[in-house]
Amino acid sequence: PWPRTDRPRRSAVSSFGISGTNAHIILEQTPAPDTEDNTRPAPVTVPGAGVVPWILSAKSAEALREQAGNLAGFVEGRPEAEPVDVGFSLATARSVFEHRAVVLGSDREELLEGLRALAEDKPAADVIRGQASETGSVALLFSGQGSQRAGMGRELYEAFPVFAAAFDEACTFLDRELVQELDKGPVGSLRDVVFADPGSEAAGLLDETVFTQAGLFAVESALFALVSWLGVRPDAVMGHSVGEITAAWAAGVFSLEDACVLVAARGRLMQAARPGGAMAAIAAPENEITGHLTPYEGRVSVAAVNGPAAVVVSGDTDAVTEIADHFREQGTRTKRLTVSHAFHSSHMDTAASAFEEALAGIVFHEPSLAVVSNISGAMAGPGELTVAAYWARHIRAAVRFHAGVETLHTHGIATFLELGPDPVLTSLVRDALDGRGTVVAACVLQRDKGEVRTVPRALAAVFASGTETDWTPLLGAGRRIVLPTYPFQHEDFWLHPTPRTDLTGAGLTTADHPLLTAAIDLADTGHLILTGRLTTTDHPWLTDHTIAGTTLLPGTAFVDLALHTAHRTGCTTIEDLTLETPLPLTDHPLQIQAVAGPPTPEGTRTFTVQTRPDTNTTTGTGTGT
Repeated sequence: PWPRTDRPRRSAVSSFGISGTNAHIILEQTPAPDTEDNTRPAPVTVPGAGVVPWILSAKSAEALREQAGNLAGFVEGRPEAEPVDVGFSLATARSVFEHRAVVLGSDREELLEGLRALAEDKPAADVIRGQASETGSVALLFSGQGSQRAGMGRELYEAFPVFAAAFDEACTFLDRELVQELDKGPVGSLRDVVFADPGSEAAGLLDETVFTQAGLFAVESALFALVSWLGVRPDAVMGHSVGEITAAWAAGVFSLEDACVLVAARGRLMQAARPGGAMAAIAAPENEITGHLTPYEGRVSVAAVNGPAAVVVSGDTDAVTEIADHFREQGTRTKRLTVSHAFHSSHMDTAASAFEEALAGIVFHEPSLAVVSNISGAMAGPGELTVAAYWARHIRAAVRFHAGVETLHTHGIATFLELGPDPVLTSLVRDALDGRGTVVAACVLQRDKGEVRTVPRALAAVFASGTETDWTPLLGAGRRIVLPTYPFQHEDFWLHPTPRTDLTGAGLTTADHPLLTAAIDLADTGHLILTGRLTTTDHPWLTDHTIAGTTLLPGTAFVDLALHTAHRTGCTTIEDLTLETPLPLTDHPLQIQAVAGPPTPEGTRTFTVQTRPDTNTTTGTGTGT
């Protein structure tokens, strides 16, 4: 047994051999004398208000369940095993396989309850399971206006310093841009608006477009900092309306300061646009709706296409009302949206032209990540996002979110992580890709749910689907301890002989070997003869040993024949074995004889293997004995 230690050791692995013979050596450095102080440090508060993740993975679902059961038994029998130590050891000392599960809990009993549910294959709220995709690709989605809520992100601000620092930095720039708006209200900072108690006067400001868009950007930029800290590296980003500004910032299109200038100017101008107007969601395909908009040209526009049958129209109140009533009378679901303006319609024309002028000082850069454009629904091309005209057009044009989801899925992305106050885009993705294979969509926050739990739950969902993550930041002062080893699922790969016919009637016995069928002891000489029939058709596994285009019976097969014959005669070892001629194999059958000579006075026997073409058949497809 190797010495167990919590400290890493240098090791080297060497493998050598030929044909079926392989030898493996692991050379490991002798552990240095233990001079460290192993006294357990004083407890440190675990980030995330004490929610601890236990990460398990295995090569099969059966092994995953067995691993959960073994770990539960281990922890139950060791009250000294701290949950954070178990979590840290699982996250840092184990290989990650395709079948995955994450058990979340605030204390030992919650975690054990989750393990038991996993071991028994029972559903549990805080047990997230999945199977990693081949690519592990993930897209980040940033929510748009309408998803905001009072208090969004406040729990994360208190629990995660990295979130608080990013949120404060964004608020610093945004406060500078919103000084006039802030002076008119009962608050001194955007932070006061976002974290206001629901129903308060300050919370009411969050529904004003200028504060809505600024608040969403501050929270979503901080969420991006948080998931980046947790090791999530997106393959693409996409937002919805104002969310695309956050997506572009995350991809490096502009600096945080310039992004705040853009967001504040956008919100202010959109709020100052022509008042009135209406927006309505209609559960019908876009082509059905656009065909009905012709009489209302210039008065109503398609504002968003969120799914195959999820369209938002925007424009003059009376026109939007008539259109919604028409589809409702046809039995189509419709919903009037609570908005102050008719966004993404002609009502925004003045805001769009003024917005382009307001962006004169913005410095643009080509994105470092793939960004899906709301305007086209396709991946943004070179130079597309780096001009003010694009962002001005962005205010007026329809949001092609559904086309963007299709684009991401076409590029091999089936895992989506929404960074926003509520799973709005998450639901749209699931509806759009329903029946299109395994799709994972999760949101880091959810209304009326504890934020310190929804973040690790969302992280667990994307991890279980194959996204690379780093769990160590959530494990505070954890240290490595010895845990149960991997539960290998033992499977027998040996070939077992199956007699093809009853040989006793012919005076023979079975040879009990995959390559040999019959055995006979010669009464007058003491020889033992084992016979069989070789063909790659009957034994296709033999073709694995092909050299320079020729399939040869492996040398280890001759050793195995010798040992098997020896055991039949009471011998236990091979003193010497010489292969005089390699044995090529084809589809044409060969008769094979393994012959043990009579015993010598010393108890030894000679052994020979001989073959010849099987002349009883003309092809290699027979099943003779």
